[in-house]
Amino acid sequence: MRDEARHDVFISYSQQKDHQIAAEFQRAIENFGRPWYRPRELRVFRDTTNLSASPDLWKDIEKELSRSDWLIVLASPEAAASTWVCDEITWWIAHGRTDRMLIALTRGSLVWDASVRTFDWSKSDALPESVMADALAAAPRVPRWVDLTKLSERIEKADRISRDDPELLVITAEVVAPIRGDTKDALIGDHLNQRRRRNQAVGSAISVLSALLVLAVVLGLIAERQRDTATERQLTATSRQLVAEAASIRDTQPDLAKQLLVQAYRMSPTAQVIGALIDSAAIPRVIRTDGRSQAVAFSPNHRVLASASGAGVRLYDAISAQPLAELTGQRRSATAVAFRQDGQLLAVGDADGQVQLWKVASAAEPELLGTVTPTSGYVHSFAFAGKEPRLVVASDGAQTSVVDIRNPRQPHVLESLAPFDLAGLSEGLAVSPDGRLVAAAGEGGRFASCG
Repeated sequence: MRDEARHDVFISYSQQKDHQIAAEFQRAIENFGRPWYRPRELRVFRDTTNLSASPDLWKDIEKELSRSDWLIVLASPEAAASTWVCDEITWWIAHGRTDRMLIALTRGSLVWDASVRTFDWSKSDALPESVMADALAAAPRVPRWVDLTKLSERIEKADRISRDDPELLVITAEVVAPIRGDTKDALIGDHLNQRRRRNQAVGSAISVLSALLVLAVVLGLIAERQRDTATERQLTATSRQLVAEAASIRDTQPDLAKQLLVQAYRMSPTAQVIGALIDSAAIPRVIRTDGRSQAVAFSPNHRVLASASGAGVRLYDAISAQPLAELTGQRRSATAVAFRQDGQLLAVGDADGQVQLWKVASAAEPELLGTVTPTSGYVHSFAFAGKEPRLVVASDGAQTSVVDIRNPRQPHVLESLAPFDLAGLSEGLAVSPDGRLVAAAGEGGRFASCG
């Protein structure tokens, strides 16, 4: 079983300049040739990732050096001047591990002089001369090193590079090969195979996730459809209940019954609701007026409704029940209204006995033609006298007067027809088509006519 406390590689570097390249190099070594589903193949020690605060830092470093199999020195002018890097190399040489030391040049220069089998120190500035002289004396051979200068420049500009970068792949394989005891070509081939398997696994995972996403969307749509169906059924049931309630109150509360039918249609426009709405013509429409309605009258064509109340007279569209116009100028509250047979003229009476004649050829734009006061009493009712241009006016003073309206702009009471007494019979009037007879109704079930 592998000792988890040991390290395959110890990286020695200058934190002043090589922090970024050291981090990227560590990541590349640990993940080289590693399948995505397995832990890292090589354990790499780097001080900023493995060391914690300690009162004796060098003692901790010595312990980690002793636990490491290989030493990789990131060579640079700053590393050559670093006391820590020099001490780490010195410790490694002192313990006879020179043959397990690798050099990676990050900046500066290293020039090997084959004639004297050492570095040309007049041209080399990336390693400490005194320390490396001892290392070469202990192991007189050409040391292994790789050139990371171009890679280091790219990392400094981009902060990070891809783990699949070709240059990083080749350099990492060159470093990992002696550590694993394998050839660089074999390691690169194995790494590429692992990357291909990874890509295939990622592609398969994406396909599976896409299929699951489509399935989830389809199931979601089905669930939403089922929810909509359940909601629709609930609305239909509520709509039917409202129709039943509207039918039960259509005679006593017709206005509320209509509102229930409208709400039922909004919830669910079923055939039952539509049928109930069509049949709702039998439900009388209610028009709300300002104040108590004293009298009403339909125009002969049944398209206009006139309503007299304490607030005046208002004309309504008899089909839509929308207000068309408001007639003003009464002394007190309006008490009676009547349309002439041709629908062009409207008579309005008030509580002071005043009678107004309005031209209503256009109900939306009525015009006041004339005013007359045939009585000082409360005007109860009117009756236009057939073919004759006359208006019969009944008041609460038991007086019934006849007004000449040949010129509606100048109406006047006919003196030749003195007011006749129909005491107690002035609640309603009617004039025969030929204008010769007047009928009146009143309290106590009495009825009379006169010519």
